[in-house]
Amino acid sequence: MEPVKVPEKMPEPPEKPLAGDCCGSGCVRCVWDVYYEELEEYNKIVKDVTDSKAS
Repeated sequence: MEPVKVPEKMPEPPEKPLAGDCCGSGCVRCVWDVYYEELEEYNKIVKDVTDSKAS
């Protein structure tokens, strides 16, 4: 797995879907799937920035 590139400026966290954004039909690529993937990437970036500042 490639290391996460630390940005110069912290990105904004992903926008959480609204309750009505999900149709509830079990789509293969649900808005919640996308949100949690983006949130995981955001958390990795935040952790890398935090770890690099602590060093």
